Amino acid sequence: MVQLAAFTTFLDLVYSKAIPRFSPGTTKQDLSTASQLSITLACGITAGVLSAIVSHPQDTILSRINMTKTPEELQRDIAEGRTTNAKKIAHIIKTTGFKGLWVGIGLRCTFVGSLSAGMFLIYDSVRLAVGLPTTSGYKS
Repeated sequence: MVQLAAFTTFLDLVYSKAIPRFSPGTTKQDLSTASQLSITLACGITAGVLSAIVSHPQDTILSRINMTKTPEELQRDIAEGRTTNAKKIAHIIKTTGFKGLWVGIGLRCTFVGSLSAGMFLIYDSVRLAVGLPTTSGYKS
């Protein structure tokens, strides 16, 4: 959700604030297809990095929880619909520490940012191929 909300928000900001500020009188429709796809790419990277940052500590905790269980225990918990004990989460946070929750964030930002950018670039390219404009809720 963060990724999609950030992507559309960044696009709207670029088209409604940045373009008019740095190129007065220019609208989205005045930009070339390559320029619009470049904006899509940049906003996709930014949205991916933001979503990676937001989700990283929780994913680190989940990974630590899953590392402490055998595959049989994990399958049993899934089958029985059991949720994780809050004390176990608190213990993981305490032993890992704040810095430990962020281990690997650079690689994750690179991975998720590039994956998101590619996804949004493909999406907008398909939109153009079928005769639709690139993504943006902003109406000029």
